[in-house]
Amino acid sequence: MRMTSRALLCPLLVAIFSMGCGAVSSQPTYRRNVTLWATESAEYTAVALQIYATAHQKLADALADPSWTASLEQESDYEDLPPAIIVDLDETVLDNRPFQMGLIREGVEFDEQAWNEWVMTAEVGSIPGAVPFLQHAHRLGVEVFYVTNRSHMVEDATRRSLLRLELPLNDEVDTLLTKYEKPQWTRRKDKRRQLIRERYRVLLVLGDNLGDFVREKRFSRSGRRETVLEHAEMWGSKWFMLPNPLYGGWVSATLEEGDTRD
Repeated sequence: MRMTSRALLCPLLVAIFSMGCGAVSSQPTYRRNVTLWATESAEYTAVALQIYATAHQKLADALADPSWTASLEQESDYEDLPPAIIVDLDETVLDNRPFQMGLIREGVEFDEQAWNEWVMTAEVGSIPGAVPFLQHAHRLGVEVFYVTNRSHMVEDATRRSLLRLELPLNDEVDTLLTKYEKPQWTRRKDKRRQLIRERYRVLLVLGDNLGDFVREKRFSRSGRRETVLEHAEMWGSKWFMLPNPLYGGWVSATLEEGDTRD
């Protein structure tokens, strides 16, 4: 029997709205399904490969056009700056899906200590398409900046992971910018992006959360959607969003509709 779209949608909506009542752990089917899609589905791999293939094509356009910038703040005097791209790490370049699957298997919520222990193993894999794309950019002379909200306390382990995966790192320039590496480098990434755009022409930005591209001034679901639509011309051209149904700003926006914190 073929289920209607309404029949398919209703259980998901029940699960999502139950989350707002603090019942995330009582919805194992929803949590299991999104985790399984992200960790096991061929479709996830296809989407990631598709995004990186498109970014590969756009990189050539960006290098050929001196006026090209993926930074909204770069309005003048950037054309002669050396080229760079900005990438988030987790679920954009580094693949933590096994860690997420472990949480599901053990029936536990995210824990900062367990997360740091996972990072310290330096056994993380890579998102499909990420390594060849970043190696290609490096060969073209494009500086790769990793702007991550991994804590500075696990930066050494993160660096080991990047080297093991043969991802480009610069021995002379700090290209791994972690949270609280400097006091002003909070979870919001705008200060770190500012540092990069002052010295480089930003060609592309890749991430898995809206905050990887712009400062999230509006935390409601509607506000986040408006922000996306305001910059519609950037998506798939200069900005590339990787899928992440597991965690991110969308979760807090769903649970805190109407919150207008800056």
